[in-house]
Amino acid sequence: MFLTVFLLGSFLLNYSISESEDLIGNLILCFERATDFLENASERSNVDAVIGFQFLQDQATETLKKWSVKPELHSQYLQLKNLITRLKSVIKRTSFYLQEDDPEYYKVMFCGMAGYSDFYNLAWLQRILTWQDPVTGCFGKRVMYKLPKSTEQVNQQHPRRVKRRERRLKDGCLFHMTSVVIGALGGFLNVL
Repeated sequence: MFLTVFLLGSFLLNYSISESEDLIGNLILCFERATDFLENASERSNVDAVIGFQFLQDQATETLKKWSVKPELHSQYLQLKNLITRLKSVIKRTSFYLQEDDPEYYKVMFCGMAGYSDFYNLAWLQRILTWQDPVTGCFGKRVMYKLPKSTEQVNQQHPRRVKRRERRLKDGCLFHMTSVVIGALGGFLNVL
């Protein structure tokens, strides 16, 4: 979903005013329907959705600046302005549910990659650094993290999404967690 919203948002920002107003209307309608979907599914959402819709909000805001001086797009301007207001509310609500479900290192890596530097929180960095095993260098060995026995068990416990299976290595390290944490820490390095 993130890629679809990203591509549509990019298209909107680069869209030529001289092109068909019907196409602009259809694109805005597409965004409105997707926002309806997110409103109804916010408690089942994930980091990808927040990033995608945040990107759409940013692109729509940039487009509004371009359209503000185009009287022929006044109707579409108002539609897009209303959409941005809705997006802000939906993103805020969806982000609330993420606090419960997605580990902070996911948020740091994916949202940071999308350019949202406010996810590079010093308190999170300090906490994440404590998770590294000083001997092996991996992450997760010292974190209390119970792994499910099978993918089917994961799907029953969290029917709203299918999570990647984590692999605990023989030494107790968590392979996927270490990979994602390293990506998140790379982002911290870039902003420090």
